[in-house]
Amino acid sequence: MRFKRGRGERGAAMIETALILPVVIMLTFGSIEFGFAFSEQGAVRGSSRSAARTITTLPKANADVFYNAALTNLDASMSNVVSGEPDFVLIYEKLDGVDGPTVDGGCPATNCMQFDWNPVAGAFQDFAGGSGNEWDNTERYACAGGSGGSGGAGTDRVGVYVEVDHDWVTGLPFIPGMGTTVDIGATTVMALEPVAGAGCS
Repeated sequence: MRFKRGRGERGAAMIETALILPVVIMLTFGSIEFGFAFSEQGAVRGSSRSAARTITTLPKANADVFYNAALTNLDASMSNVVSGEPDFVLIYEKLDGVDGPTVDGGCPATNCMQFDWNPVAGAFQDFAGGSGNEWDNTERYACAGGSGGSGGAGTDRVGVYVEVDHDWVTGLPFIPGMGTTVDIGATTVMALEPVAGAGCS
């Protein structure tokens, strides 16, 4: 009788292990994936913020200088993306009442350029390789104390949206059909710095 009870207990323990182990594995690997994705999100957000800050200081620069300054900044910051590959960046005029881009979204406004990642060059396409409608310097309003801009205080606002394809680190299929990558995007909107003189408008 004691022998039968021992076998039954071992069998129950094996069944319990078989039921609990997948849950424990999913929780463990899920925590790992969440940590990497959270870190990647921070890197993408930092890249977007840094690029936006760079071009707010160039409100009246020619289009090639304006855009390439942002792209150079972004290229350098993409080294912080460790679990995937950059996808594309949108640089656009942020208008009142017009939502910014979402993940896999297109240009939200007329004055918007898209630059795709070139994996061979390890950089975003330069201004000549971008697509969309450039935001010309004659259309960027950056007057100190004025009221004609979209960013308040007489300045327009610029938005920078960066998206990367994040690879799942563990490769564990948490949800059937979810794929091996997930899109991570971040948007930063900043007002152009005002400039003095008649050239501001």
